[in-house]
Amino acid sequence: MLHQLGGAEISTLTLRNLLRQKGHNVRLFASSARIFQQQPLADYSCFGTTSSFRTLLQTANISAWYRLRQVLKEFKPDCYAIAQRILQVMTQLLLGTINQVALSTFSRLQTDPTLLQKTFCQATQFTSLIAFPSFFGVIILAPELITVLFGKQWQPAIPIMQILTFAGLLRSISLFTESIFIAMNKPAWRLYLGVLNTIFNIVACVLAVRWGIVAIAIAYVLSDYLVFPFSQWAVSQLIQTPILTHFRQLIAPFVSALIMVVVILIVKYFLQNLLNSQVLLISCMVISTITYGLTIRLLAPKLWQQALELTILAISPVKIHNK
Repeated sequence: MLHQLGGAEISTLTLRNLLRQKGHNVRLFASSARIFQQQPLADYSCFGTTSSFRTLLQTANISAWYRLRQVLKEFKPDCYAIAQRILQVMTQLLLGTINQVALSTFSRLQTDPTLLQKTFCQATQFTSLIAFPSFFGVIILAPELITVLFGKQWQPAIPIMQILTFAGLLRSISLFTESIFIAMNKPAWRLYLGVLNTIFNIVACVLAVRWGIVAIAIAYVLSDYLVFPFSQWAVSQLIQTPILTHFRQLIAPFVSALIMVVVILIVKYFLQNLLNSQVLLISCMVISTITYGLTIRLLAPKLWQQALELTILAISPVKIHNK
């Protein structure tokens, strides 16, 4: 936030000027709050304050959201970049914290192979329980999400976002791969797979560049899927668990997510001409949540019960604190 000049702010302004000199269209968006009465240096600003309400506004600033929508109407950066950024944010929100906890857990269990196998399979299953409906939902509801959040001028990003979300699905399945490598003292394996993945990404994108940005997105995702079997084989060797045993844990969340997708498509087919994008998006989200929950309860009642217990355990400290 450029409300006062410091090292980070000066560096940001310098970077903007250098990028503009190279022909890039760069804009800065900042808070209007200023300690000193100086000329605003950002290109756009939203409401801000230096009072005690500053933390609240930095967390949930309605003015920033509305102002950003106005900015995006006149400034439209690369669609691939924005679609990839949305995927990164989703992955971090859904999976980031879980992976950090998993690393310490797997490290403590490396001397107990049986418990490590069980914990790894359960962790992957619970991750897929959250990630599968989230990523499948984004794939199907991408047109409504893009329109509601960013505006109709961003619709060219819809197919790119849908394609890249398939990479998010893959990452949710292989989320704990790196944690297993580190916990089992095999960091070099992580490096080897990273290099292999990078090579596949570069070669695939170079081959696809002649067909445009959508083809590049497809090539990028396919290259990730080509490397995926190698990483799963490596994990199965380390924890001595057959790959099929690992994937059997994912059947219930996967099937439930597919049923949810069918329900969303049916709802969109009958209601898309009757409701605007916002109402349709909310309706689909509510119906899909109910559908997915009921399907999980029907197909995997034990998993449903475990998820319910974990949810109650997660919110119980809040209740105790409130009391």
